[in-house]
Order: sequence, then C-alpha cells, then structure tokens
Amino acid sequence: MSITMVMNLETANLAASTLLLRLKLRAHHVRFGWRLVGNYGAYIKNKGKIELGNRVCLLSKPEGHNCKTALITENKEACITIGNHFLSRGAMIFASDRVTIGNDVILAPDVVIADGEGHAVSADVETRWHGKPQIRPITIGNNVWISMGALVMNGVTIGDNSVIGARSVVTGNVPPNVLYAGIPAKLIRNLT
Repeated sequence: MSITMVMNLETANLAASTLLLRLKLRAHHVRFGWRLVGNYGAYIKNKGKIELGNRVCLLSKPEGHNCKTALITENKEACITIGNHFLSRGAMIFASDRVTIGNDVILAPDVVIADGEGHAVSADVETRWHGKPQIRPITIGNNVWISMGALVMNGVTIGDNSVIGARSVVTGNVPPNVLYAGIPAKLIRNLT
C-alpha cells in the first residue's frame, strides 16, 4: 500500500470519526463552532453548558481511559467555555462552577482541570463525605500550553502565553509569559 493510500485512509477515518464526535456533542447539547475535528472516543457529560469555539480538535486514545478527552459539567449551573483554535490530546475538564479557556490553547495527554475538590477537605469523616467541597472557577488565558499530566486546581488563573511543565500541580495563579513547573508549580523562567 502506498503512502498516499495510507494518508487517504487516515483522512477518511478522521472524517468519519469527526462526524460521530459531532453527533455525540449534539446529543449532549454541546454548542460548537466550525471546523471541529476529533474522534468519537471523547467522554461528554453535560448537565450544564459546554461551548466550543472554532477550529477545536478533541482527540482521544481509543484503547485506553487514561488519554480520553473528557468534558464534564456536574450540575445545571456549571459551564465550560473553550475559545478558538484549541487542541486536547486526552485532557479532562471538570466544571462544577466555571472553567474558561482562551484561544490558541494546547492541552497535552492526561491534563486534569477541575474547579472543585470533589469532597470537602476535613479530618471528620462525615464532613469529608457529606460536606460541601470548595468550588472556585478556573480561567486559562490565550496561547497557553499545559504539558502532559499537569493538574490545574480550583481557583487558578493562568495568564496569556504561559507554559505549564509536565506533571506539575498548579495551585496558585500563574502570571502571563512564564514557564511554571513542579509540585506545587512555581516560576522556572520568564518567556519572551
């Protein structure tokens, strides 16, 4: 089989998979712009509102759960808004309140963005299981790259043109034009 035939087959597979992804998004009442591409493996749970801009690419590794793109709104007030020219290669975005992502953003595999803690943080077992978890919105600016396996915690704002290093845990705000990395993430250097 020639390289051209393989490329044509891959293009046809992506086109069919994108059609299935679009149908899945419509079935979950997700609004999306033009030139959406991706594959059907994305996990969508929309109890609130999910809006995707133009030129969005949602890719998932079909054979594993560890690299599935996931967009999850936990309640009717929750909202995920993603700008134009966005790429997710297996990131998970959870919103109990609001997650806002700007334009020209890249999320690598295994990135997790969560605006809530899931459970209340307490030494008391009853409070931990039945208490109200801390929920604060997340804002990610334009032209941000979040590297493989990074975790963005609730209440964080990441400034424009910043990069988050692989396996970092972002617990505080990140200014524009910087490289942050580590656990917890801290300034490594300014970007020019």
